[in-house]
Amino acid sequence: MERIISFQDEIVTALSKDDRRTFREIFLNIHPTDQAAVYLALESHQHARIRYFLSAKEFADVFQALDPEQQTKAVEEMDDHYTAEMFDAMYADNVVDFLELQSAGYRERLISLMAEEDTEKVKELLDYIEDSAGTIMTKEYIAVKEEDTADMVMEQLSKEAAGAETIYYLYITDSEHHLKGVISLREIVMAGKETTMQSIMKKNFISVKVDDDQEDVAKVIQKY
Repeated sequence: MERIISFQDEIVTALSKDDRRTFREIFLNIHPTDQAAVYLALESHQHARIRYFLSAKEFADVFQALDPEQQTKAVEEMDDHYTAEMFDAMYADNVVDFLELQSAGYRERLISLMAEEDTEKVKELLDYIEDSAGTIMTKEYIAVKEEDTADMVMEQLSKEAAGAETIYYLYITDSEHHLKGVISLREIVMAGKETTMQSIMKKNFISVKVDDDQEDVAKVIQKY
C-alpha cells in the first residue's frame, strides 16, 4: 500500500504540474494492477488528464485491470472514439466480455467506430449463443500447418507473437481450419530445425464446440 501511495503522490504532482514526461516515466513503469489502483484513487478530472497523457492503447492496460463495474464508470467519462481505439488494442474476447454487459445501442455505436478487422472479430463472438463457449473463446491464437518445420514456426512466431493472446500452445490446422493437433512452445524449441509439426504434434487432444454451454466446458477442463 505504501508503494502505491508513493506512486500516487508523484503521479498527482506530475498531473497538477501538467508534466507529461514525468507522469509517463512513472506511470508506464508500474504494473497495470498498480496503475488501476492509482487511477481509482483519483478524481474524474484527473482521470481525464491521465487519458490525455496516454494513448488509447496504453490506457487499455489500465482498463483491463478494472472490474466490470469500474470499467463501465470509466467509459462513461471517455470519448467514444478514444474508447473504440482502446477496444481495437484489446483482445476481442475481452472487448466482448465488456460489451455484453452494455445496452444494444451502446454496443452498436462503439462497434461502428472500431477498425474493420477488429469489428469482425467482436461481432463474430457476440453472435454466439449466450453463455456458450464461443462467447469466451479467444480468436487471437497462432495456427500453423502440419508440414511446417520447427524453424518455419519460430520465424512465424517472431512475426505474430505480439498479436496473439497466448503463444504457449500452438494449433495445427488444415486448409479448411480444422484442428489437427496441438503442440507446446517448449516442444518446438527443443525440436530439430527441420522437424515437422506433423511428426511431433499431439493428436490426442480434448476439444469442445463453440455452442457448448460454458458450464459443460468448465467440467471438461476440470476433468482433463
